[in-house]
Amino acid sequence: MTASTAPPVIDIRQVCIAFAKPSGKPLPVLADIDITLSEGEILGLLGRSGSGKSTLLRIAGGHIKPTSGAVLYRGRPLLGPSEGIAVVFQTFALYPWLTVLENVELGLDALHLSLDGATTRAMSAIDLIGLDGFQSAYPRELSGGMRQRVGFARAIVSDPVLILMDEPFSALDVLTAETLRTDFLDLWIEHQLPTKAALMVTHNIEEGGSDVRPDSRPRLQPRAYCG
Repeated sequence: MTASTAPPVIDIRQVCIAFAKPSGKPLPVLADIDITLSEGEILGLLGRSGSGKSTLLRIAGGHIKPTSGAVLYRGRPLLGPSEGIAVVFQTFALYPWLTVLENVELGLDALHLSLDGATTRAMSAIDLIGLDGFQSAYPRELSGGMRQRVGFARAIVSDPVLILMDEPFSALDVLTAETLRTDFLDLWIEHQLPTKAALMVTHNIEEGGSDVRPDSRPRLQPRAYCG
């Protein structure tokens, strides 16, 4: 099956979700959401804080079941967390008692690799993301930008088809965020990432909808579905 005939990586159809208020009445959060994300696309979900962006991302990852509607992953119903979908969190989510290498190896737990195989894969991801030489460091010894690089390495080490990013640059200062964002896009352009598609939550208008640059850097397409 070619890329042109392959089903979308993720296909969200008429998704709605409501949470119960203390009174028991439903609180609608998302209504009639339709998103199609195909191979080669990076999609930015742009919206205010509290507008439901992260909830939609969790639905796309199979971590929350929608009240109604359907989510298809590579043409099949997504009924829960699935192999091939990885997440980069806003708050790094690293284990402070584990080294960089050990934190990245956690992304391989579900693959049941040998110890040597997991270490080799993790070291390759660490090198790719720009942390070569820091594999024995602990999170407390790293800057915020370096900690988030560990988060990216842990996400890509399993060769995911789809990567979900929940405001991955918002906890960083402006210059660090721009550097990490540029590095990620460079890896994407150079086809050094195994990922076929990326879905990113942001409330940064510049991040979510910047124009195509002269060097053909892909645009992060904003879609205002939330709020």
